[in-house]
Amino acid sequence: VLVGAYSAFVFHPALSAHFSPREVYDTYNELRAEGDELAEYRVSGRAAAYYAEGETTDVRSQDDLLSWLGEESRRWAVIPADELASVNRAFRQRAGRHLFVADAHSARVLLVTNRDVEGRENENFIANAVFSAEDAPAPQHRVNGRFDERIELVGYDLDLPQRGYVGAGQSFTVTWHWKALQRVPGSYKIFLHVDGAGNRLNGDHDAVEERYPVRLWDEGDVVLDRQTLTVPANYRPGSYTFFIGFYA
Repeated sequence: VLVGAYSAFVFHPALSAHFSPREVYDTYNELRAEGDELAEYRVSGRAAAYYAEGETTDVRSQDDLLSWLGEESRRWAVIPADELASVNRAFRQRAGRHLFVADAHSARVLLVTNRDVEGRENENFIANAVFSAEDAPAPQHRVNGRFDERIELVGYDLDLPQRGYVGAGQSFTVTWHWKALQRVPGSYKIFLHVDGAGNRLNGDHDAVEERYPVRLWDEGDVVLDRQTLTVPANYRPGSYTFFIGFYA
């Protein structure tokens, strides 16, 4: 009975909120000022007609969306969650700043605006991962290694469970500080091998938890790429070496 009650009253409503767009529109209704307008970009259905207050506009192309968000007055838009990286990059190229994501609760759509919202935290994950060289935090450990004069590994941070080491069966976090020296077209991914004592820990990935691949990096961007790795329980103690680079 307890399991059934948990499933009925906790999991199902949470899952509904995760996939339903309604909470995003409720947030818009809460935050909008008199005269504010909302655009929908590549959002299927007629959710705005049911949930949003005030005028709404259907925007078909990314250029039209950027023009909408480029106005001096506050503008709001609902966009697909999986297009945030592309839209944010294009907006940042024009405006010199990241989009403000006012609501990211839905797995499908996001509420974005062209101005910060006072008293509300920006839920745009890219704002905490992509910086200009002037604003980027310094790494704990400097490397300054370059890959074909296109990308520089400025350095890295290590967050270990014990001072100076990590034990078998434990997890640790490494944050790579990358700097784009120029645009890198194509589908490059990051490879990471942690080798030692006859073992190899594989950490191949796309940057920023698979959400901000190399093809989106612009010249001058500093990208903080955090990844958490778990050491298998059967790994022997010893010194291990990071081997990191790129592959297509």
